[in-house]
Amino acid sequence: MTTAVGRFSWTPDGRILFASGDGNLSFLNSDGSARTLLMSNDHAISDPSFCGDGRYIVYSAYREQKVGIWRMDADGSNPIRIADETVATSPQCSPDGKWVIYIRGDSSTPTRVTITARNLRKQLRRAGRLECNVPSFSPDGKRIAYLAAPDVPFDNSSLPFESHQPA
Repeated sequence: MTTAVGRFSWTPDGRILFASGDGNLSFLNSDGSARTLLMSNDHAISDPSFCGDGRYIVYSAYREQKVGIWRMDADGSNPIRIADETVATSPQCSPDGKWVIYIRGDSSTPTRVTITARNLRKQLRRAGRLECNVPSFSPDGKRIAYLAAPDVPFDNSSLPFESHQPA
């Protein structure tokens, strides 16, 4: 049995997409049956995210001495790098399939880029130290949430979080 690397993602048709420790992307039925290889790869791949519009998959991959964010068609064809960073992880595709958010490893900063990578990346506002490297779009795609610890001590027992609306 191969273990999953990073997170997994639900597809619009109810299957599960995951990256395995052997560098492959695969689909499973929701009951765990019928593993289907999507893309065989000899690079470290993790954190796949199926875009809500069903057209693309985004993921982190180690290539050319960098961990960048890549996009491919839903059938596994046409992989292209959409975020050329030294280290970029945890990509998440927006529900409408137009945006990708990810974490820049050098500063642990939530960042976004268009799915086409035609627009330059934009660093999202951040308060405090990032505590969890898993940004998430709201179901309507209008907000982004991630956990961050405040820069100064606080007297609140609840976990702080920040929400941001993509422009």
